[in-house]
Amino acid sequence: MKEQKKLYPIRFKEETLEYPWGRETFSLADLGVVDSVAGNGWLAGNAFSDIMETYLERVGGEDVYKYYGRQFPVSVSFLDISGVFPARCHPDDEAAGQRYDALGKRVFWRVLEAAPDARLYIGFARDMSASDFYDSVLAGTLRETLNVRVPAAGESFCIAPGTVYAAEGRMKILEISESSLIAFTLEDQAEPRQAGENAAEVLDLINLGRTDFAQSMCPAGCQSAGSADGDGISADSCKELLSSREFSVESLDVREPLKMSSGDSFTVLVCTGGGISVQVKGRKEDGTASMDSYSLHKGESLLVPADVAEFFLVPVERGAEVLSVFMERHEDVDSYINPDTDPYLEGEDYEGVEDMGDEGADDVR
Repeated sequence: MKEQKKLYPIRFKEETLEYPWGRETFSLADLGVVDSVAGNGWLAGNAFSDIMETYLERVGGEDVYKYYGRQFPVSVSFLDISGVFPARCHPDDEAAGQRYDALGKRVFWRVLEAAPDARLYIGFARDMSASDFYDSVLAGTLRETLNVRVPAAGESFCIAPGTVYAAEGRMKILEISESSLIAFTLEDQAEPRQAGENAAEVLDLINLGRTDFAQSMCPAGCQSAGSADGDGISADSCKELLSSREFSVESLDVREPLKMSSGDSFTVLVCTGGGISVQVKGRKEDGTASMDSYSLHKGESLLVPADVAEFFLVPVERGAEVLSVFMERHEDVDSYINPDTDPYLEGEDYEGVEDMGDEGADDVR
């Protein structure tokens, strides 16, 4: 029997979409309207959806495949905001599955750059009634009801489904989120009636209670990540930023080589500082062992498929920081996702739903 060809760390070509508030550059996405194309290795030129279709659980992991089927569960993009990013919210998985046969959307934001005029709005500053919320949308005063913060580079925020959020000013943000196009825009000067219709649509999905901003911020001095095995890993080098059912995010300060393992999950690596080399054991044509190297620099991302059971992160520049995105094990399989069906219903009219198309190493995981 012919030996199965091993998958390898995949770098995708960037794709940028323009909006009135700025632009969004997708580094990795399996969203239909944005279908990233592999840019390296023998898979170069293949769309992400086709890779998922062909290699299934070898990309995401067996548990991920059982839950999400052919849909890769997370996307990575960079937001370059230079205006008013309109208030919006997203449903959770249950509601999105029942209403739209799609995933909901949890969002993780890491602020990369922020000018003095930058502002973030996350959650309500006071308890709101349904009528208060609806009236504020119609009056164009919704933003005035939200918590506001002057962001700083390096801060991270976790935006739960049902939470209203917005932004304005000049800033650059790394967004890691569930692979979903379901977004309800609640501010629209050009189409205020549409914003009102969206508000009515989300009345039973939204969190109307007061949100403490600290609940959304990733706290300073997080404990060492839960997926670390504790073999000499200091809390300063590995921090848990987000642990959720939808996806988890760790921050790795790569000051020395780190040994990583898949744990039956894909790993998306996003470099937010300096540069590293991602090294994977391989074999040359003559059968001798080799170490394949993949560079990763600030602003770049790399998908390490679950098929790659073990790999190493080696610093090549000072200040190397990498965010590791992966999926923790699901104890049950969600019944509304059928692995044999497409992730979105072709031709379906989602009225009121905005497409987002507007070695000496430490063992970490």
